[in-house]
Amino acid sequence: MIIVLIATLLAALLARPLLAAIYLSYGSYALVRAHAAPNRPELLAQATLALKRASGIAPGNPLALRRLAEAHILAGHHTAAINALNRALQLQPDSLLTLYALALAYESAGQSADALALWGKAGFAPANFADLARASFQQGNHTDALTWYARAELSGYGLGRADRFRQVISAVITGDPKTRTYVERLCQLAPDAAPQAVGQHGRVNGAELLLITAFSDLGADSGTRLDEAFALTGNQPLDSEGLLWRNGEAVAIFEVPTEGAYSLRADLRHHGPPPAEYLLGLDGRLLQQGYISDDQGWTAVEVNVTLAPGLHTVHLHFVNEQPVQGGLDRGLLVRSIELRQRQRISFTRLYFLTRAGQPDAG
Repeated sequence: MIIVLIATLLAALLARPLLAAIYLSYGSYALVRAHAAPNRPELLAQATLALKRASGIAPGNPLALRRLAEAHILAGHHTAAINALNRALQLQPDSLLTLYALALAYESAGQSADALALWGKAGFAPANFADLARASFQQGNHTDALTWYARAELSGYGLGRADRFRQVISAVITGDPKTRTYVERLCQLAPDAAPQAVGQHGRVNGAELLLITAFSDLGADSGTRLDEAFALTGNQPLDSEGLLWRNGEAVAIFEVPTEGAYSLRADLRHHGPPPAEYLLGLDGRLLQQGYISDDQGWTAVEVNVTLAPGLHTVHLHFVNEQPVQGGLDRGLLVRSIELRQRQRISFTRLYFLTRAGQPDAG
């Protein structure tokens, strides 16, 4: 009888780790599905229940606690997530994964000071936040760029012109509600970066376009005007035209007053051997790709777009700089970028315009 009892207890003890592993595995699977299908709350409920059981059976498993905290955050239960992660941190005080997750949980709960303390404990200095913001920007991860810039500012890191410029571009592209605040801060450092008001018609000369691509060897960072960047090469900049003499991207920022139909136009010309390949984009998305090879003059590239009121960025990329024809360099000249409101003619006005074009029956 005693032997049977001991055997039963041993089996129960051995089964607990296996049962915890099963709950953890199923809860993790359901959590992945819950992330992918936010319109199915039953998946999140299943994940939370399974992970609660896993952490209850194995309270010393920090992974189960981290996954449970992730489920709580997804449900908006920030206090529960923080409690679970603090328990995990007690088990593994030096775990970078847990420190990182707990810092994010504090941020989600609006407890910025606690979050910054944890970032510091995880080895992040204020300059690291800015470095990660720049890296995210270069990779096109504009939401992440804004998040890292916000952490940099909260930590007391002073953002310069280039960082303020990148912050504005990321904010316009993502539609961040703080965009106008970021623009004001940028203009305090760089008045020439103020958005161009459109009204019926807005124009930015090529020389006034602002670099997104940094040419670090020349000291031309993001936000530098094209004419100023070209002058750093030792050459005389053109009067009002801009030259992308290297592969890179420049931008114009426009302020649109009303929702409606607009015509976007870029006047381009190749510099050196043709053709010059360009990409034209709006608010971070590609509108048109093409080649400029006309030797007789400027080529007008036009695209019709529908815009909401507010700030918009027009992006111009030059992408085929490589030397050709005996080592000659190729470049892309920009005379201007324009945004013009397209006129909508009412049926009444169209009637009278049509009548005016007809001969008098009398």
